[in-house]
Amino acid sequence: MKVVKEFPCKVEELPIIGGYAITSVRRDLADFTAYSDQFSEESLVVLETKRNGCANAVSTDTLNREMKSITKTLDRKIRELRKPLNRLEGYARFAATELNGDDLGLGDLRTEIGNGNTEGVVKKGHELSANINLHLEVLQSQGLKPELVATIKDTVEEIETLNNAQESIRSKRGLNTQENLLTCNDFWHDLNKYLIAGRAIYKGVDPARLKDYT
Repeated sequence: MKVVKEFPCKVEELPIIGGYAITSVRRDLADFTAYSDQFSEESLVVLETKRNGCANAVSTDTLNREMKSITKTLDRKIRELRKPLNRLEGYARFAATELNGDDLGLGDLRTEIGNGNTEGVVKKGHELSANINLHLEVLQSQGLKPELVATIKDTVEEIETLNNAQESIRSKRGLNTQENLLTCNDFWHDLNKYLIAGRAIYKGVDPARLKDYT
């Protein structure tokens, strides 16, 4: 079941707001303990622990760093694919009388590269490799080397692997977000008791302190 955010602020703001509130509660702890047995030094320590857990969940950026690294490599690999395609186009032009238009699919692949469509690059890249094999004899007669064929094939496969890694991280990041919400919701439930109590204690009594819990 999808976890729903139960607090009124942004997720990344909750540990900050909670930190300010905890500082105020520690200052006013005597008033809180006098107000209700729910509040004590021990309960405040528990609240601080939950606040730290929420802060750690929000600031966990391992997946984001991985995604950034993969995306950077992926963009570089897609750019690198342009050079061997240019060389392949030369051989295709040499064989223009034997190839029917863009039989290799170079144009389609370049369109996907230009659009930044990684899945399209993978799909059209595999189609290009298949078409090269289909017309391999003609292209080799014009000077095409096995190394260029391998470079194109390997680069497309690397792009596919990186794209799959991106999708995996997106899935994990979504799950991680749900787990983060559980942690932060739990912190909010406890924090909100202090906010409610603070408003009850200081409303009509101490406007300055009341602001700390509003």
